[in-house]
Amino acid sequence: MKRKAWIIVICIELVIVIAAGIILWQINQEKPLFEKKPAMYMEPAEAQPLYPASFNQTYNFRMDDGLKSVVMEIWELKDGQWTDLGGGRIGASLREGQFSLSFNDLPKGITYSVDGASYTYTVNKDFAVDFAPAADNGLYTTMLTQLQEITYETPIPVAMQIYTANQSPQFIGTHFFYQPEKLASEGHDHVYAVTLTFSQTTME
Repeated sequence: MKRKAWIIVICIELVIVIAAGIILWQINQEKPLFEKKPAMYMEPAEAQPLYPASFNQTYNFRMDDGLKSVVMEIWELKDGQWTDLGGGRIGASLREGQFSLSFNDLPKGITYSVDGASYTYTVNKDFAVDFAPAADNGLYTTMLTQLQEITYETPIPVAMQIYTANQSPQFIGTHFFYQPEKLASEGHDHVYAVTLTFSQTTME
């Protein structure tokens, strides 16, 4: 009798294990356990502090054989449209590498670099911008904090700074670069953004 009861318990346990396996298989069919990264992408090399004294971020990137240069540009929002304040192009024929940027106030300047396996380019840019934020302006700075797929010749917003008297702005985040009308609707005094463009254009 005890042997029969023991066999029944084992059978029940086997049924439970098989049922759990079927459920897990169905879940994995709907969503893979490890999501595959895009063929070309960039992502932060490390987490950004919540309230940093200055803004420094390094991004790892992976490309195909077509990369020839990386373009960094600073933009200012004027009348609901982005105006290009300038930037620079760095030659980079890399399959993978790192891009770093460092700044305090975007209108006052930025340092950026592309670090390859055997070489490093560093360029300092100071932009002649008539910049004088009002005394009651608060500063809101956001940076790209997650994996971003890369498409050639398409700007990727990696940083944004908003100077505003608005104490509770709703549209905070680099992705609002593609929705300038929302940023403009909140009446900020100054809005600046930094973009990276991975390009197949060779340095002249």
